[in-house]
Amino acid sequence: MDNEAQAGPLVVNGVNAAAAAIGISREEVRLAMLAGRLRSRRLGRRHLFTRADLQAFVDALPMSDSRAA
Repeated sequence: MDNEAQAGPLVVNGVNAAAAAIGISREEVRLAMLAGRLRSRRLGRRHLFTRADLQAFVDALPMSDSRAA
């Protein structure tokens, strides 16, 4: 099996699945989409998210200051 198949599906199907994949709420995903910070593709009424787009969204988030905790 190649690395691509081991890493999980190439596409995450739906806002709920995208939220679960990156550990945020469905509403946060929806707001990020509306603000243009998270890309999705439409297939009918469904939103599809690539792993690359989810990773790019996470990578663009500000770094946490570990001393603030």
